[in-house]
Amino acid sequence: FFPSWCCCSLLSFIIENRAIIATNNVRSLTQKNQIALTMAPITKKSVAVHATPATIWKTCFEDMQWEKWDPDLETLDDISPPGKGCVKGTKFIMVHNDNEMFVKGEITKATPEKSLTFTGDIRGVKTVSKFRLKVDDDGESSTTIKYTFDMHGFFGYFIAWYGVENLESLMEKQLANMVRLSEEAEHSV
Repeated sequence: FFPSWCCCSLLSFIIENRAIIATNNVRSLTQKNQIALTMAPITKKSVAVHATPATIWKTCFEDMQWEKWDPDLETLDDISPPGKGCVKGTKFIMVHNDNEMFVKGEITKATPEKSLTFTGDIRGVKTVSKFRLKVDDDGESSTTIKYTFDMHGFFGYFIAWYGVENLESLMEKQLANMVRLSEEAEHSV
């Protein structure tokens, strides 16, 4: 147990420096006339895939079976509306392998063969995952997947700060699985 003066001092420090933390993370978001500050570092990864955007979309996103490429995911559950697939407004619950974490999610943007954005709510911490598919100009018929993961909310900063290496490792595994699945599908045609 910490003495009460220690907790009060820590809380005071956090409140006084919240603007500094938010400013250092350089991003703000306006939703429903409220300002929500991005309190966690934004993590970005990208990878080249020898497959078309159509193949990547169909293989990795369209059928809403994201557990194929996400090693931490057991399944997507309670997909609603059922049978609609990967479209804006689709809601779901991400059930993780340990069956101890359930993340409520919603697709906020879905442009087939171009981009996918979905949000999640992990115990009050808001997450945003964005995938962008861009055809490379190298004449090799390859596509780059750009993946951005972001957390919003006061505790998001601390969660990300303690787990950035784990998050980056997971994102690399997810992308590697997307590459493998998409290239296998592209070459089987």
